[in-house]
Amino acid sequence: MPTPPGTASSVDVRPHPSKRRALHATRPFQPGQVIHVFQQPLILHPTADHLDSVCTYCLRPGSPRACSRCHAAFYCNAACQRAGWTAIHRNECKALQRRTGSKTGADLPTPVRILLQALLEQGVERGLADLEGHAERRSNAKAWADLEMMATAACAFAGRGGDTARAIELLCKIQTNAFHRLDEDLAGQVGIFLEPTLAMANHSCIPNATVLFMGRKAVLRAETAIQAGQEIEISYTGWCVA
Repeated sequence: MPTPPGTASSVDVRPHPSKRRALHATRPFQPGQVIHVFQQPLILHPTADHLDSVCTYCLRPGSPRACSRCHAAFYCNAACQRAGWTAIHRNECKALQRRTGSKTGADLPTPVRILLQALLEQGVERGLADLEGHAERRSNAKAWADLEMMATAACAFAGRGGDTARAIELLCKIQTNAFHRLDEDLAGQVGIFLEPTLAMANHSCIPNATVLFMGRKAVLRAETAIQAGQEIEISYTGWCVA
């Protein structure tokens, strides 16, 4: 029986002589075919400027209601609130209720919110373990100062003041591998999406595949004919919601 589109066996990660690692197709695909559907993102979070206008769990636009405890997460319905609680919010809700000076959890910039999740949820940190962060490339003083400031803030809300170096490493991995989830109807970026296998797709100015977002899913679709064993390459700009 042929393997249906979007199953785990349709892609794999292989060593690459110059790119270190790359995403490859394990079977042929025609233009327009779905290569893989990534249904369980390691990280999915709205950007700060859309925090109260999209659901924190599914990123559906609307008028979501705030969590009654922390007022820093917003959900479109009870089902998303329950799912969000199980997925991550049970670990971050108490931390987001803390105040650091005049700042509350709802005031935190998007990178700090995501880093807070990585510090509090072991599953997120484990998922980031094998990803590259390229911290050595961020050697200029301002870039490093910004990283330290965000890492310090996340550690303060997480109650882990001594973990700044670890937090910087995690933040570099997040910034290197995350997708900016765009929504044309909302005129720009509405969220951050990170899935470790999808993050292995390298950039090309002439890509053979594209990424579309549908709710919590990322759909990898062939743009051109792809042969079994061929590297899957995408453009690192212009991802939108289907």
